[in-house]
Amino acid sequence: MCKFIRVPIVVEAHQWFKNGDIPSDDSIPISQENPELCEGNIVKYYRIPALDGQNKCKKCNKKMHDHGWIDNPKESYTVCPGDWVIKNTEGEGEYKPISNKLFHKLYQEINV
Repeated sequence: MCKFIRVPIVVEAHQWFKNGDIPSDDSIPISQENPELCEGNIVKYYRIPALDGQNKCKKCNKKMHDHGWIDNPKESYTVCPGDWVIKNTEGEGEYKPISNKLFHKLYQEINV
């Protein structure tokens, strides 16, 4: 049997709990009544008009209004609170979320 090791890849990553947590996202408020509701260029505010946002996420069991949304040209992602948002090294300007547990299995911090 052949054995393989993951090739080290350096990624830019920020842990996400709410919109505005990613410095390069340029988040702006989307509601004058509730200025904490904001969205940016990378992570949007999670909303589906047909749902009230109080339903629970199947991955983390938190209500969907506490989540974010990444809309890339090829694929879209739900961002759970605590996920890391990494800049895709293969796509220009594309981002994707990765769970905190998996992130720490795959990556370690480096000083640059």
